[in-house]
Order: sequence, then structure tokens, then C-alpha cells
Amino acid sequence: MTQSPADEGERELRAGNFAAAEKLLAGAAKADPRSARVQHLLGVAVHEQGKLDRAIACYRRAVDLDAGLADVRRDLGDAYMARRRYGDALACYREAMRQDASDDLACMGVGSALREMGDLVAARKQFQLALWLKIRRRLRAPWVAMRRLFSRKPV
Repeated sequence: MTQSPADEGERELRAGNFAAAEKLLAGAAKADPRSARVQHLLGVAVHEQGKLDRAIACYRRAVDLDAGLADVRRDLGDAYMARRRYGDALACYREAMRQDASDDLACMGVGSALREMGDLVAARKQFQLALWLKIRRRLRAPWVAMRRLFSRKPV
């Protein structure tokens, strides 16, 4: 059974072969330029190689094709952070959180962007929220996690 170039590219990406993944995914993007998934994967492949401008272009195309992809917006925010475009990164992370309020990584990104922009009080609040979201996701029982964290007596 042969896999599509996009599937093969994703496999190479997961294996850490970013150059091979880029080559396969670039071919898949030419074959199917309307695939948000392929654009996103291609963005990840070039981002991992440090090609930030190309990664940003791929992520933006993926967002244009499917605006509901919170993980793509988060990855776009990461690329903007690497380019020190903190305002753009903050907007991406906030949009990702708007789409998925439980996204602890996007919340952490908001905190990082705010910290770099000098708003340390708001950044601290975001980091605390991100920690809470991560604990909540892992334990799947937020009231138990918060009770354990803030209780003076063992639960």
C-alpha cells in the first residue's frame, strides 16, 4: 500500500527528517494547494530548519484555507516569537485561545509574548492559567487538582 506524499512527509517529519519532509510536502503542496493540513505540515518542516519567513508564509496559507485550526495559529505565533514580532505572536496566541480555551500551550504563548512586551503582571497571570490548564488536562478533574495545589492539608 503506497502512502500519499503528504502522509510520507508527515512520517518523515515525525522521524525528525525535516529536509526530506520538506521535499515531500512541497510536492504535496503543489499537487493539492488547497490543503490546510499540507501547508501546516510544510510550515512545521521549514520552521524546524530555521526557515522562519517561509514557515510564516506556510502557516498563513494554512490559516487562510481553514481559519478554525488553533494549532496552526499557535505554530504561527511561535514563528512570530522567533522573529521577535511579539505583537503578531500575541494576536495569534489569543486567537488560538479563542478557538480552544483549554489550549495551555497557546496560553503559555500569550504569557511569553506579554513578558517580552514588558507586561510582567499580565504575563504572570497567563503563566498561572497555563499551568492550571495543563494540570486540568492531565488530571481531567480540575477541582481535585486545584484542591491539592492550594490546600494546606493533604487531600
